Amino acid sequence: MQFAGFRRTRQNELMGELVRSLIARLKADDRQLKEDLWMVSDLLRKAWSREFHSGFEEIDSEDISSAEAVELREALLDAFHRAADRAESRPLLHTLATAHERTIKDDLVRELHLSLEMHRAASARLWAALRGLDDTGEEVFEQSEPSVGLDCVERNIRAAERYLRQRGIVVPL
Repeated sequence: MQFAGFRRTRQNELMGELVRSLIARLKADDRQLKEDLWMVSDLLRKAWSREFHSGFEEIDSEDISSAEAVELREALLDAFHRAADRAESRPLLHTLATAHERTIKDDLVRELHLSLEMHRAASARLWAALRGLDDTGEEVFEQSEPSVGLDCVERNIRAAERYLRQRGIVVPL
């Protein structure tokens, strides 16, 4: 497998070029990088654990020095902290987590807290819309779910999807 933008000349040169390229792309806030963040994670995991196997020959057959790993990790952390918004930072946070970066624990706790608050707010809004439709005579709940409440999140989601699908509206995952 060849990665976009890399010519395979010698295996040892590819890794050096790949690591340098990923570092440069992280520093430049390359918007296309999120498709290749798995490589960053695998390279860092390989650097910290010699037993780690990516499953990709280009990564598994190469060595990454401790210095390169530290520089790659720092570039990833900097990109995460520079991210303009949550949508941009989420894949970087996921990459840091899959690379077993322990310094992001507080960031993960903040993400969990905010995500839970957003989930609860969205769940309450979904339930209110379902109840409103039900109160106007729409059949949004199946007979087997007569007592659907705010805390029945999964059933509310299924009811909303079913109701919208019946009207030709499909909401992707």
